[in-house]
Amino acid sequence: MLSFEKSIAICLKTVEERFDKGGSEQWSTQDFVQLAEAIHAKTGTLLSVSTLKRLWGKVKHNTKPNRSTLDALAQYITYGDWVDFMKSLEKKEPRIFPAGNVEKRKSKKVLWTVFGLGILLAILVYAFRGGLDAEPARFFGDFSFTSKVISDDIPNSVVFTFNPVNVPKGAKVEIQQSWDARKRTPIDNLDSVATSIYMRPGYFKAKLVVDDSIVAEDDVYIPTDGWLGLIERDPKPIYLESDEIHVDQNLAITPEVLRPYGIDPLKEETWVSFYNVRDFGELYTDGFTMETSVKNTWDQGMGKCQNVRIAILYDGGAIIIPLSAKGCSSNLGIMAFNDQIIDGKKNDLSGFGVDFNEFQNLKCAFKNEQLEFYVNGVEVFSMDTAKLHKRIVGIVYHFEGSGAIKELLFSNAEGIVYQEAFTSP
Repeated sequence: MLSFEKSIAICLKTVEERFDKGGSEQWSTQDFVQLAEAIHAKTGTLLSVSTLKRLWGKVKHNTKPNRSTLDALAQYITYGDWVDFMKSLEKKEPRIFPAGNVEKRKSKKVLWTVFGLGILLAILVYAFRGGLDAEPARFFGDFSFTSKVISDDIPNSVVFTFNPVNVPKGAKVEIQQSWDARKRTPIDNLDSVATSIYMRPGYFKAKLVVDDSIVAEDDVYIPTDGWLGLIERDPKPIYLESDEIHVDQNLAITPEVLRPYGIDPLKEETWVSFYNVRDFGELYTDGFTMETSVKNTWDQGMGKCQNVRIAILYDGGAIIIPLSAKGCSSNLGIMAFNDQIIDGKKNDLSGFGVDFNEFQNLKCAFKNEQLEFYVNGVEVFSMDTAKLHKRIVGIVYHFEGSGAIKELLFSNAEGIVYQEAFTSP
């Protein structure tokens, strides 16, 4: 029987063959992000980038991976679980994947982190289902898990009430705010109430976690009162006043607004955001049009790509649409229904590269089971997608450096549902 070390080496090599991005010694952090997304798309388990880096020896560690991680790796290379993979080694039947066998990328977490094109997608996506290194739900018994939002403002506290029964003695019980397993709060398994604070608005899937298994979920909806402007920082953003985000009859965050907060986009990577999370009425994913005019107003230093991300939030996910300076379109990515990712490295997204000397008009519409994207009236991309009937609950704009919004319009088959052209307060 092969040793564990030899077995995991064979498994990792087979994962590399399926992933088809060359040898892992050349992988960047973004490659590990994409691998996490690919594993999640295949298995329903979202492994953290740090876990994957430990497995591939990029980060020093002295512990073996847990069983849920091993199962996810085995399932990604088309085995039932780790035991099934081990049995195949005894039979000398490891899977072989020819070059070019790359499946579509999906994500519940997201493409980037706060902030760079690392955590930003995490914030964009909210990845409403699942969590980093979380196992598929395994039910120990009946679980009651409900939430109550405390105020009408941001930040906002939420009270969770739960009644776990039949939990194994000594089990670890935690509450997870959303997709991010790093934001778990340990609780005593004899407690029935816990609270958590949310620093940003959105529509989240909070989770009750027992021994790293998600056993119950509840919706947490934190709306905004109109438009909320933020300077993104993790974990605590900087909240801007209304008169700081209304500029020259546009909704805007300018470099002048950043300076009093000690932020210089010439010296550090900077992202600013606008949130509008609200009830739009009869507006659903299977029959909507969104039009907006935006402008990135910073093109210096690390912000030369002038990245913009617009997220249309719906109950359970987000459609994320990118724009950038023309020369940076290779780095772009679209997120569609059910977290399907269209990668600019493998698709022509050059139409989303624009000249931000002027405001750019962006349109997204769902028609005849297709998502269509237009820039300045020209169709730049379309994709087939399954029909999804989910209520649209918000929109978020992220600008690298600084940016402005001139107008926003949502409509359905009956006509305009929401329209706003911005003016100074």
